Amino acid sequence: MDEERFKESIFHTRTTQQKKYPGERLIASKGREPSAVKCFSQDLPLGIATKVRVVNSPYSCEYEKYGFVFHVVPLDQNLGEEYSALQREMNRFCLKSSSLRAFPTVGQYVLFFRANIAYRAVCNSDLTVYLIDTGEVVPTKLSQLWDISDGFALLPGLVIPCSIFGISWVKSSPFVLDNCRNALKQWSDSYVNGLTATVNKYSGLVNVVQLEAMADGVIENFAVSITAKGLCTRQSYTHNRYSRETLLDIRNSEASRRMPYLSSKNYVEEIIIGLQTVSVA
Repeated sequence: MDEERFKESIFHTRTTQQKKYPGERLIASKGREPSAVKCFSQDLPLGIATKVRVVNSPYSCEYEKYGFVFHVVPLDQNLGEEYSALQREMNRFCLKSSSLRAFPTVGQYVLFFRANIAYRAVCNSDLTVYLIDTGEVVPTKLSQLWDISDGFALLPGLVIPCSIFGISWVKSSPFVLDNCRNALKQWSDSYVNGLTATVNKYSGLVNVVQLEAMADGVIENFAVSITAKGLCTRQSYTHNRYSRETLLDIRNSEASRRMPYLSSKNYVEEIIIGLQTVSVA
Protein backbone atom coordinates (compact mmCIF):
# COMPACT_ATOMS: atom_id res chain seq x y z
CA MET A 1 0.00 0.00 0.00
CA ASP A 2 1.02 3.62 -0.45
CA GLU A 3 2.89 5.16 2.46
CA GLU A 4 0.31 7.95 2.55
CA ARG A 5 -2.55 5.52 3.01
CA PHE A 6 -4.39 5.44 6.30
CA LYS A 7 -3.96 1.81 7.33
CA GLU A 8 -6.62 1.73 10.03
CA SER A 9 -9.66 -0.46 9.38
CA ILE A 10 -13.22 0.74 9.88
CA PHE A 11 -13.05 -0.49 13.45
CA HIS A 12 -9.99 1.56 14.38
CA THR A 13 -9.43 5.27 13.93
CA ARG A 14 -6.13 7.06 13.90
CA THR A 15 -5.22 8.45 17.31
CA THR A 16 -3.35 11.69 17.81
CA GLN A 17 -1.92 13.58 20.73
CA GLN A 18 -3.84 16.68 19.78
CA LYS A 19 -6.75 17.49 22.06
CA LYS A 20 -8.07 20.23 19.80
CA TYR A 21 -8.25 20.55 16.05
CA PRO A 22 -6.26 23.63 15.04
CA GLY A 23 -8.91 25.06 12.76
CA GLU A 24 -9.49 28.08 14.98
CA ARG A 25 -6.00 29.35 14.23
CA LEU A 26 -7.12 29.98 10.64
CA ILE A 27 -9.81 32.54 11.47
CA ALA A 28 -9.60 35.55 9.17
CA SER A 29 -11.77 38.60 8.83
CA LYS A 30 -11.83 38.90 5.04
CA GLY A 31 -11.95 35.31 3.86
CA ARG A 32 -9.15 33.02 2.75
CA GLU A 33 -7.72 31.36 -0.32
CA PRO A 34 -8.23 27.56 -0.50
CA SER A 35 -5.37 25.61 1.10
CA ALA A 36 -3.51 22.57 -0.26
CA VAL A 37 -4.66 20.19 2.49
CA LYS A 38 -5.55 16.66 1.34
CA CYS A 39 -7.81 14.09 2.98
CA PHE A 40 -7.39 10.34 2.65
CA SER A 41 -9.94 7.57 2.91
CA GLN A 42 -10.10 4.73 5.37
CA ASP A 43 -9.78 1.07 4.35
CA LEU A 44 -12.08 -1.87 4.74
CA PRO A 45 -10.40 -4.65 6.76
CA LEU A 46 -8.52 -7.19 4.67
CA GLY A 47 -10.34 -10.50 4.23
CA ILE A 48 -13.26 -9.66 6.54
CA ALA A 49 -16.80 -9.48 5.10
CA THR A 50 -18.21 -6.02 5.85
CA LYS A 51 -21.69 -4.62 5.26
CA VAL A 52 -21.60 -1.57 2.97
CA ARG A 53 -23.79 0.52 0.71
CA VAL A 54 -22.71 2.02 -2.58
CA VAL A 55 -22.77 5.83 -2.72
CA ASN A 56 -22.12 8.39 -5.43
CA SER A 57 -18.61 8.84 -6.81
CA PRO A 58 -16.89 12.23 -7.14
CA TYR A 59 -15.77 11.87 -10.75
CA SER A 60 -16.70 10.13 -13.97
CA CYS A 61 -14.78 6.94 -14.77
CA GLU A 62 -13.16 8.96 -17.55
CA TYR A 63 -11.07 10.72 -14.91
CA GLU A 64 -10.34 7.70 -12.71
CA LYS A 65 -6.74 6.59 -13.16
CA TYR A 66 -7.62 3.22 -11.61
CA GLY A 67 -10.35 2.47 -14.18
CA PHE A 68 -13.65 1.15 -12.80
CA VAL A 69 -13.80 2.67 -9.32
CA PHE A 70 -16.93 2.96 -7.21
CA HIS A 71 -17.38 4.20 -3.65
CA VAL A 72 -18.93 2.65 -0.56
CA VAL A 73 -19.70 3.60 3.03
CA PRO A 74 -19.54 0.85 5.68
CA LEU A 75 -22.73 0.33 7.68
CA ASP A 76 -22.81 0.27 11.49
CA GLN A 77 -19.46 1.98 11.95
CA ASN A 78 -18.16 2.57 15.46
CA LEU A 79 -16.63 5.99 14.90
CA GLY A 80 -15.81 6.92 18.47
CA GLU A 81 -15.43 10.30 20.14
CA GLU A 82 -12.74 11.46 17.68
CA TYR A 83 -15.28 12.03 14.92
CA SER A 84 -17.74 13.73 17.28
CA ALA A 85 -14.99 16.11 18.40
CA LEU A 86 -14.03 16.75 14.78
CA GLN A 87 -17.63 17.65 13.91
CA ARG A 88 -17.90 20.10 16.81
CA GLU A 89 -14.63 21.83 15.92
CA MET A 90 -15.52 22.15 12.22
CA ASN A 91 -18.92 23.62 13.08
CA ARG A 92 -17.34 26.11 15.48
CA PHE A 93 -14.71 27.10 12.94
CA CYS A 94 -17.27 27.87 10.22
CA LEU A 95 -19.44 29.88 12.62
CA LYS A 96 -16.51 32.02 13.82
CA SER A 97 -14.56 32.57 10.59
CA SER A 98 -15.19 33.93 7.11
CA SER A 99 -15.88 31.79 4.06
CA LEU A 100 -13.47 31.49 1.14
CA ARG A 101 -12.94 34.49 -1.10
CA ALA A 102 -11.99 32.40 -4.15
CA PHE A 103 -13.73 29.31 -5.50
CA PRO A 104 -11.52 26.21 -5.18
CA THR A 105 -10.21 24.39 -8.22
CA VAL A 106 -11.26 20.82 -8.99
CA GLY A 107 -9.47 18.46 -6.61
CA GLN A 108 -9.05 20.93 -3.74
CA TYR A 109 -10.45 20.05 -0.32
CA VAL A 110 -12.68 22.46 1.60
CA LEU A 111 -15.33 22.60 4.30
CA PHE A 112 -18.92 22.79 3.04
CA PHE A 113 -21.30 24.48 5.49
CA ARG A 114 -25.01 23.68 5.30
CA ALA A 115 -27.73 24.20 7.93
CA ASN A 116 -25.08 24.97 10.59
CA ILE A 117 -23.28 21.68 9.94
CA ALA A 118 -19.81 21.50 8.38
CA TYR A 119 -18.82 18.71 6.01
CA ARG A 120 -15.42 17.80 4.64
CA ALA A 121 -15.57 17.99 0.86
CA VAL A 122 -13.56 17.96 -2.34
CA CYS A 123 -14.38 20.25 -5.24
CA ASN A 124 -15.35 17.96 -8.13
CA SER A 125 -16.65 20.52 -10.65
CA ASP A 126 -17.12 24.25 -11.12
CA LEU A 127 -20.51 24.10 -9.41
CA THR A 128 -20.45 21.10 -7.05
CA VAL A 129 -18.51 19.53 -4.20
CA TYR A 130 -18.33 15.91 -3.06
CA LEU A 131 -18.80 15.15 0.64
CA ILE A 132 -16.08 12.65 1.55
CA ASP A 133 -17.85 11.32 4.65
CA THR A 134 -21.32 10.77 3.14
CA GLY A 135 -20.80 10.27 -0.60
CA GLU A 136 -23.09 13.11 -1.70
CA VAL A 137 -22.54 15.38 -4.70
CA VAL A 138 -24.07 18.76 -3.81
CA PRO A 139 -24.40 22.07 -5.67
CA THR A 140 -22.66 24.90 -3.88
CA LYS A 141 -21.78 28.57 -3.91
CA LEU A 142 -18.79 30.44 -2.55
CA SER A 143 -20.58 31.59 0.60
CA GLN A 144 -20.94 27.91 1.67
CA LEU A 145 -17.23 27.05 1.41
CA TRP A 146 -14.56 27.39 4.09
CA ASP A 147 -10.87 26.59 4.21
CA ILE A 148 -9.89 23.19 5.62
CA SER A 149 -6.90 22.92 7.95
CA ASP A 150 -4.48 20.03 8.48
CA GLY A 151 -6.19 19.26 11.77
CA PHE A 152 -9.50 18.62 10.04
CA ALA A 153 -7.86 16.08 7.71
CA LEU A 154 -6.27 13.87 10.38
CA LEU A 155 -9.15 11.39 10.54
CA PRO A 156 -9.74 9.38 7.34
CA GLY A 157 -12.76 10.05 5.16
CA LEU A 158 -15.60 7.57 5.62
CA VAL A 159 -16.22 7.01 1.89
CA ILE A 160 -13.98 4.26 0.50
CA PRO A 161 -12.92 3.85 -3.17
CA CYS A 162 -13.28 0.26 -4.38
CA SER A 163 -12.95 -1.86 -7.50
CA ILE A 164 -14.09 -5.40 -8.31
CA PHE A 165 -11.71 -8.30 -7.73
CA GLY A 166 -11.07 -10.99 -10.31
CA ILE A 167 -12.43 -9.48 -13.52
CA SER A 168 -10.97 -8.31 -16.82
CA TRP A 169 -13.02 -5.80 -18.80
CA VAL A 170 -13.97 -6.63 -22.38
CA LYS A 171 -15.22 -3.10 -23.02
CA SER A 172 -13.76 -0.43 -20.79
CA SER A 173 -14.83 2.88 -22.30
CA PRO A 174 -15.83 5.63 -19.83
CA PHE A 175 -19.42 5.35 -21.09
CA VAL A 176 -19.61 1.61 -20.35
CA LEU A 177 -17.90 1.94 -16.96
CA ASP A 178 -20.12 4.84 -15.87
CA ASN A 179 -23.24 2.89 -16.87
CA CYS A 180 -21.96 -0.11 -14.95
CA ARG A 181 -21.31 2.07 -11.90
CA ASN A 182 -24.83 3.51 -12.09
CA ALA A 183 -26.23 -0.03 -12.32
CA LEU A 184 -24.17 -1.00 -9.27
CA LYS A 185 -25.58 1.94 -7.31
CA GLN A 186 -29.14 0.90 -8.22
CA TRP A 187 -28.34 -2.70 -7.30
CA SER A 188 -27.07 -1.55 -3.90
CA ASP A 189 -30.13 0.65 -3.31
CA SER A 190 -32.40 -2.36 -3.87
CA TYR A 191 -30.93 -4.15 -0.83
CA VAL A 192 -32.03 -2.32 2.31
CA ASN A 193 -29.65 -4.38 4.47
CA GLY A 194 -26.67 -3.45 2.32
CA LEU A 195 -24.13 -5.44 0.36
CA THR A 196 -21.23 -7.53 1.62
CA ALA A 197 -17.75 -6.39 0.58
CA THR A 198 -14.63 -8.48 1.23
CA VAL A 199 -11.23 -6.98 0.44
CA ASN A 200 -8.85 -9.30 -1.43
CA LYS A 201 -6.07 -6.75 -1.82
CA TYR A 202 -5.25 -3.04 -1.96
CA SER A 203 -4.21 -1.28 -5.16
CA GLY A 204 -2.89 2.19 -4.47
CA LEU A 205 -5.71 3.96 -2.64
CA VAL A 206 -8.36 1.51 -3.92
CA ASN A 207 -9.80 -1.47 -2.03
CA VAL A 208 -10.18 -4.41 -4.44
CA VAL A 209 -13.24 -6.33 -3.25
CA GLN A 210 -15.64 -9.16 -3.86
CA LEU A 211 -19.15 -7.70 -3.72
CA GLU A 212 -22.17 -9.83 -2.89
CA ALA A 213 -25.80 -9.48 -1.87
CA MET A 214 -28.18 -11.98 -0.30
CA ALA A 215 -31.94 -12.23 -0.74
CA ASP A 216 -34.15 -15.17 0.24
CA GLY A 217 -31.09 -17.26 0.96
CA VAL A 218 -29.64 -16.72 -2.54
CA ILE A 219 -26.24 -15.03 -2.90
CA GLU A 220 -25.73 -12.77 -5.90
CA ASN A 221 -22.17 -11.86 -6.88
CA PHE A 222 -21.71 -8.62 -8.82
CA ALA A 223 -18.69 -9.91 -10.78
CA VAL A 224 -20.69 -12.96 -11.91
CA SER A 225 -23.61 -10.72 -12.88
CA ILE A 226 -21.63 -8.36 -15.13
CA THR A 227 -19.68 -11.28 -16.60
CA ALA A 228 -22.97 -12.87 -17.65
CA LYS A 229 -23.81 -9.65 -19.52
CA GLY A 230 -20.60 -9.92 -21.54
CA LEU A 231 -19.02 -6.78 -20.07
CA CYS A 232 -16.04 -8.59 -18.61
CA THR A 233 -14.46 -11.99 -18.10
CA ARG A 234 -13.55 -13.68 -14.84
CA GLN A 235 -9.87 -14.16 -14.18
CA SER A 236 -8.85 -17.68 -13.25
CA TYR A 237 -6.36 -18.45 -10.52
CA THR A 238 -4.32 -21.64 -10.41
CA HIS A 239 -4.10 -23.29 -7.01
CA ASN A 240 -1.51 -26.04 -6.65
CA ARG A 241 -2.24 -28.51 -3.85
CA TYR A 242 0.19 -31.11 -2.61
CA SER A 243 0.04 -33.75 0.08
CA ARG A 244 1.91 -33.34 3.36
CA GLU A 245 4.45 -35.96 2.35
CA THR A 246 5.16 -34.22 -0.96
CA LEU A 247 5.63 -30.83 0.67
CA LEU A 248 7.93 -32.23 3.31
CA ASP A 249 9.96 -33.85 0.52
CA ILE A 250 10.76 -30.50 -1.10
CA ARG A 251 14.08 -30.61 0.71
CA ASN A 252 15.00 -33.21 -1.86
CA SER A 253 16.41 -31.37 -4.87
CA GLU A 254 14.96 -33.82 -7.39
CA ALA A 255 11.47 -33.33 -5.95
CA SER A 256 11.92 -29.55 -6.08
CA ARG A 257 12.78 -29.69 -9.77
CA ARG A 258 9.61 -31.66 -10.47
CA MET A 259 7.52 -28.98 -8.71
CA PRO A 260 8.40 -25.57 -10.22
CA TYR A 261 6.10 -23.68 -7.85
CA LEU A 262 7.96 -24.99 -4.80
CA SER A 263 11.49 -24.74 -3.53
CA SER A 264 13.27 -25.71 -0.36
CA LYS A 265 13.29 -22.02 0.58
CA ASN A 266 9.50 -21.81 0.68
CA TYR A 267 8.04 -21.23 4.12
CA VAL A 268 5.02 -23.51 4.38
CA GLU A 269 2.68 -22.45 7.17
CA GLU A 270 -0.25 -24.80 6.60
CA ILE A 271 -0.89 -27.89 4.52
CA ILE A 272 -4.42 -28.98 3.78
CA ILE A 273 -4.98 -32.74 3.63
CA GLY A 274 -8.60 -33.45 2.82
CA LEU A 275 -10.56 -31.55 5.46
CA GLN A 276 -7.73 -31.56 7.99
CA THR A 277 -5.30 -28.67 8.45
CA VAL A 278 -1.85 -29.69 9.64
CA SER A 279 0.60 -27.07 10.92
CA VAL A 280 4.19 -27.47 9.80
CA ALA A 281 7.05 -26.10 11.87
